[in-house]
Amino acid sequence: MTTGPSEQPLVALTELSPSEQQGLRKEHPEVAGHPSVLVSSPNREILDEFRDMTRLLGDLPDLASVHFMMKALQNIVRHADHATLQAMAKTTPSIEPIREMINTRMERAAAAEFHVQRNVQSRAAFVAEFNLYTADQLLTRFGISADALEELERSNQIFSVEYLQTKYFPLFQFDDAGKPVLATSRVVQLFRGGGWETALWFTSSNGWLDGERPVDALPHDPDAVVEAADQEVGFEA
Repeated sequence: MTTGPSEQPLVALTELSPSEQQGLRKEHPEVAGHPSVLVSSPNREILDEFRDMTRLLGDLPDLASVHFMMKALQNIVRHADHATLQAMAKTTPSIEPIREMINTRMERAAAAEFHVQRNVQSRAAFVAEFNLYTADQLLTRFGISADALEELERSNQIFSVEYLQTKYFPLFQFDDAGKPVLATSRVVQLFRGGGWETALWFTSSNGWLDGERPVDALPHDPDAVVEAADQEVGFEA
């Protein structure tokens, strides 16, 4: 008897109808225009093993055997994907500890899925609102060479984000001459790097700035933005 998953859930490429494509475009604008979507189905091998083990529970000879079986079931539930968990919930017998295990795992999986979805939406909103330049575009506009750009990023004077497998540099961190804005550089240095976490910090409501977004406060109060970042770092330390 195995006590963990042995294969990944099945994944199928499903063609989308025009109405489904419209719904996908609203929820995930970064993949707008795609005519198909990957849909996962329950892992049949894991699901069958789970069902077999729950059927055996009533026939076990002693508490030690029940305890062992419950541990094995807990391990299966812990590693199951969301589609398999949903199928388990529909077929689970009236055994409260098992239902509780599945419900707890599903709540955590749903919370993680919600976090990922919000992250995807936040990134898409960032791309839609702000000017993002590739290295070639910065070279054309400001004459910044690839080597100079790499050194600026390596020394945490600027930051980049990756979107749809392309590296972009938010334009708000450069002044009109193409030099790094001092306040954004200091924030990146405080955060010890860039990436999406830093990018979304700039564009999220900030309590240290009375609810204003750091990116909006940069033009009129750059020192307050740096102080907010410093407070953030100190708060998380």
